Parts: sequence; C-alpha cells; structure tokens
Amino acid sequence: MTDQTVRLDFHALVMEHDLLRDILGVLSADDNGRTDWNSLPAMFDELYDRLNEHFLAEEHGGYMNDALRRAPHLAEEAARLAGEHPMFLVEIQECRKEAEDQSAPYSADLRGRFRKFTERYFHHEHHENSLVQRAFDIDIGVGD
Repeated sequence: MTDQTVRLDFHALVMEHDLLRDILGVLSADDNGRTDWNSLPAMFDELYDRLNEHFLAEEHGGYMNDALRRAPHLAEEAARLAGEHPMFLVEIQECRKEAEDQSAPYSADLRGRFRKFTERYFHHEHHENSLVQRAFDIDIGVGD
C-alpha cells in the first residue's frame, strides 16, 4: 500500500463520517429537517454509494489485504467484519425508503434507527482499524 493510497483511503473515510454527521444533523434538526426534507433521500443515496465503494476497496485489494498477508491468523475475524458490509448497505436502503415514504419528514423511529446504524458502523470501523493495528503490531502509544 502506498502513501498515496493511505491518504485517499483516509480522505474517503473522513468524507463518509462527515456525511453520516450531516444526515444525523438533518434528522435531529429543531424544525424536524423540513428545510432538508427533499435532500435526505439523496444523502442516503450518496452514503450508500460511498460505503459500497469503501467496502469494495477493503474487500478487493485494500488495506485489509496488506494486514492479512502480514497476519493470516486474523483472516477469520476479517471475514466476519466483511460479512457485515451487506447488512450496512441494506440498512441504508431501508432508511432511504423510510425517509422517502414518510408524509411527515422524519419520525423518531427513523432518527433512532439511523443513530443506531451510525453507532454500529463506527464500532465496525473501530474493529477493522484494531485488526489492522494488531496485524502490523502498531503501538499507538499512551505515554507508558
């Protein structure tokens, strides 16, 4: 993996996280997001596309492959994490449909569902990063 690839992967991840926060902001707006009601399905479409690309990159030659070449004993854990990818994509599609079908822009159910989705996604990313750190035996240091 080149430095350029690492920078591109990091940039894509930052953009995904910004989009997740933007969607949460729309869903949590005081005016119930009325001003952004029409844009929410498009935001879900963009999130779906970004995460789909992110997952494909991980599964086909991304940084996870480098980690597994170095630490093949982590392959089962990496496969389990990769197995979560389709569930995330399905859930985004379901949230998009719910946002599009609502007569009132955003129900508490959709807000709660997306918050839980976001928490699970960040948890997933944390575990992937942890796996890579263990594979490369990266010491992030805590001043010990």
